[in-house]
Amino acid sequence: MNRVIKLTAVFSAFCLLAGIATAGFEPGREDAKQVAPGPEPTCDFSWTGFYIGARLGGGFGNTELGANGEPVGRFTIRPDNQDLDPGGFIGGGQLGFNWQFARFFVLGAETDFLGSTVSGNTTDAHSVPQLFPFVSDVPLHARQDINWFGTVRGRVGFAPWCKWLVYGTGGFAFADVDDSVEFDLRPSGGNSTYPASHSGTQTGWTAGGGIEFAISQHWTIKAEYLYIDVGDRTAVGNPIPANPPFQVRYNWDAQFHTFTAGVNFKF
Repeated sequence: MNRVIKLTAVFSAFCLLAGIATAGFEPGREDAKQVAPGPEPTCDFSWTGFYIGARLGGGFGNTELGANGEPVGRFTIRPDNQDLDPGGFIGGGQLGFNWQFARFFVLGAETDFLGSTVSGNTTDAHSVPQLFPFVSDVPLHARQDINWFGTVRGRVGFAPWCKWLVYGTGGFAFADVDDSVEFDLRPSGGNSTYPASHSGTQTGWTAGGGIEFAISQHWTIKAEYLYIDVGDRTAVGNPIPANPPFQVRYNWDAQFHTFTAGVNFKF
């Protein structure tokens, strides 16, 4: 009996000590307190809204001029093309609207208008085998000036991080283009020159893309590339003095690239 009482006392003491040792202990709880995770970060900026802005940059083209003598077979120009490679500065403004949805996606529309000093001129040596079989340096003077241009475009963007927007864009383009050319046979022993020109607004298409960053709730900065194609034009050069039936038919294309940096104010 005494043995049972002693065992009971020892067991009771053990349970008491275990209870004191484990007081306040919870399974899975570490001695150091863990900091509760905070709420997920949220973006305090939205791309939705109207904006207006300005931008500056440069442009360069890959304009090609084609020249073909007429009547065909009696008056052939070789080579029958030459590159003008215009380049220069551009600057102007833009107006647009964005709509941000599903957190990461942005749809928008933008129109812009820019002045331009993009121009190119060249003088290349050609030959006219039927008229001057031993002459290969008949000069052809050509020039192209892009005075201004504008676009009306849609934009599709993705906002991978708060205040950053990456977008593609494309739509309608128009430009005021001056072209002039003169094929001069006089230095080679001929008596005629074949000038031609045309000026006016040409229309076409544009496509490109850019990246934009919001530096505050109302101000953003951007960098953008556009390829612009406003088609081609044809003009006929009649000889001076008159020398029928000979003519030269010219064809200019007008495509150019633009790189700009700009700033927008978002309402």
